[in-house]
Amino acid sequence: MKPSLIIALLMVVALVAVLIWHNNSSNTDRIDPILLQAVKGNKALAKRLLEHAKFKYPGKSDRWYREKIIYDLERDGAGGRGRTTTYHNRMNPCEVRQNIYLVSVLMGLTSSIVYSITRLFKG
Repeated sequence: MKPSLIIALLMVVALVAVLIWHNNSSNTDRIDPILLQAVKGNKALAKRLLEHAKFKYPGKSDRWYREKIIYDLERDGAGGRGRTTTYHNRMNPCEVRQNIYLVSVLMGLTSSIVYSITRLFKG
């Protein structure tokens, strides 16, 4: 198999992974399960709290908003599990999947770039 074909296939796989990751991360209707648990399953409340937090603190990550809302709920005594549970060290499955896609894309692109550079120097 020709090296240029291998590089092209790696780039196609990387592009597909990025598109899947972007599609999953742009789904705005899906509510984080940990946040949903903190508001005891009330999706409307979770959406309102997210909108309010995004308005009040623009430019933060989705994880930051989730942690801030849960922290405020626990501080005010309205958290889903009470004060004994800390949510800030958990990653939800969607974040794990996104991070795996991102790492795989970066590894694929890095591999193809290194291969191309070494091929250029070998002649």
